[in-house]
Formats: sequence, structure tokens, C-alpha cells
Amino acid sequence: IVQPDAGERVCFDDAERDLFRACNGEYFVRPHVRVGILPQVCGALKQQRAELRGLAKASATNPARAAVYSSFANAVKVVTNAVYGSLGAVTGFNYAPPICDVVTAMGRETLTQTAAFATEPGRFP
Repeated sequence: IVQPDAGERVCFDDAERDLFRACNGEYFVRPHVRVGILPQVCGALKQQRAELRGLAKASATNPARAAVYSSFANAVKVVTNAVYGSLGAVTGFNYAPPICDVVTAMGRETLTQTAAFATEPGRFP
């Protein structure tokens, strides 16, 4: 999170290109500048889950093996959600209310846009 208006020294070649303003007004450094540790960890977990889900699907002829891969994929999902959840826990090791607010705001915005799309007149016969 970057707070350019709070007197923080921000040195970017091009702030428009290097910073992203989230829907709740917080500024973040774009990935081409620097990828933070939390996005790295969650990205790796997301990739691991996708691989496990693929293995589960590929193991359709062996239900026991597919169930194991599926269980591992679900466990990775729980861990990923816990990482995000810890952002809003005051006693969490990585308490970060602004990041928690962005995750919640972006989720709310996505749900609102999806609901508007789904309820658009004439969208579904």
C-alpha cells in the first residue's frame, strides 16, 4: 500500500503507470514494479490449487486418487482464505485493515456487477 498524499516519499518514474488505485481509494504498487510477499504466497497457493484440481480431474478413472487430490485442493483453498482472513484479524500476524478493506470492496463490487448483469431486462429468456 502506498499513501502518496500522506507525505510518504514515493519515487516512481510514472505514477500513473506504476500505481493502481483500488475501488476503495487505496493505492497499490503495480506488479511490474514490485510484487509483495503476500501476493507471492497467495499466487503460489492459487497455482498449487489449480494443479491439484487438474490432477483430480485427470484421475477420474481412479475415484480414490481423485478424492485425495480434491481434498488437498480444498485444503489449499482453506489456507489461502485464512491468509486473506488474517488481514482483518486484529490479533493476526499480518493485520492490515486497508488490504482487508480492498479485498472486501472488490468482492462487493464484483457481486454487485454480477447481480446487475444477471437481472438486466432481457438478459435471460
